[in-house]
Amino acid sequence: MFWQWTNASLRAVRGIAASLRSRPRDNCVSLASTLAAAMTASACSRAVSINKATNRKLVAISLIFKSERFRVILGQFLHSPVSIYLAGHLGLLAGLAPVLTHNIWSLDWRVIITLMGWIAIVRSVVAIFLPDRIVAVGNAILGHHAAFVIAGAINLLIALLLIYFGFIAS
Repeated sequence: MFWQWTNASLRAVRGIAASLRSRPRDNCVSLASTLAAAMTASACSRAVSINKATNRKLVAISLIFKSERFRVILGQFLHSPVSIYLAGHLGLLAGLAPVLTHNIWSLDWRVIITLMGWIAIVRSVVAIFLPDRIVAVGNAILGHHAAFVIAGAINLLIALLLIYFGFIAS
């Protein structure tokens, strides 16, 4: 399965590269948008799921095994309005990327990616415009000792689902 997807992706990249070489420089579009347009919806979903799964898996393992460290980091983060504001803007970019390239509302696994993007956008808008709510929620999280382990377990579950659908499922 993975190798079929990889071979199809390589053929698409070769075709795109030939297409880009034949165009005048001022009419070229970015390689990323060309790749996204050339991939089928399924291949695009698999690529995004693999990317998201890798990130979620690393975050999950860190949250589970280094929860006290994250508790300290969150405590420092909540005392810095600049950090909350910047995190809001970075999160907005991170949420817009999957929403703009993968806004698929179907009753299957691909909706997980779309929902993750929209949740990131909403969370980021709240961080930018209502930073006091972020501080209140962060302080509530700091009050629960198991919160980071639970968040890590949820992230790990999402990562495993995305790995399954990105690599294993057809």
